[in-house]
Amino acid sequence: MTRRHFFTLLPAATLASALATAAPVPDPSAEEIQQLVKISYIRQNMSLKGQLRNDETGAETPMVLAMLEKTISFRFENPPQTISLDLNDQGFILREISKGKNSPVPKSKYTETIRGTDITYEDLSMRFLYWPRPVMLDKETVKHHTCWKLRLDNPDTSGDYAVALIWVNSGSGAIMRMEGYDRQGKLIKRYEVISGMKVGDAWMLKQMRIETFNPTTKKRVGRTYLELEK
Repeated sequence: MTRRHFFTLLPAATLASALATAAPVPDPSAEEIQQLVKISYIRQNMSLKGQLRNDETGAETPMVLAMLEKTISFRFENPPQTISLDLNDQGFILREISKGKNSPVPKSKYTETIRGTDITYEDLSMRFLYWPRPVMLDKETVKHHTCWKLRLDNPDTSGDYAVALIWVNSGSGAIMRMEGYDRQGKLIKRYEVISGMKVGDAWMLKQMRIETFNPTTKKRVGRTYLELEK
């Protein structure tokens, strides 16, 4: 007899008692959540137009975000440039196609910004998804969504971030918020999903805010919006 049919035979009082005493489903481990995030990105197949909008200068940079199998690509024009992220179980490869060359992005370039925005090559790489020994900190609500909060520590000295905190939507596995901290433990970057949209059967990012902070003064020194459309 299935669980569903079993419950239909129980009196209301007995059913309430059975549900109240049922063991809660345990949360996945930090490693499992980290893997869930990777899966949530590689299972999408779509191409969306959008832009990067610098809130400080008003400059708008058109772009195309393409997701196919295990590859996420950001395509720009004037001048032509494609930055692609290949995700797999063993690691990631961030590549750049520009001026007729197709080559991996070296770690020395991770701290450089993209098209005069607050987004760096390190941000596009999402390499913190491969940092070892993630730690589960808490469960918090972000934009009315229950999220797992994880801490990830950079195993080397490359890039801007020594520590990344991520808030992962427990329903979709998507990152709702990320905070990057320098080696003195100061906040230097935050990006957060502002709104989403439904594309086919999938929910997709519509607008994300990316903010850069001065670690000494703690003041925001830059803000960029990543905006996508159907």
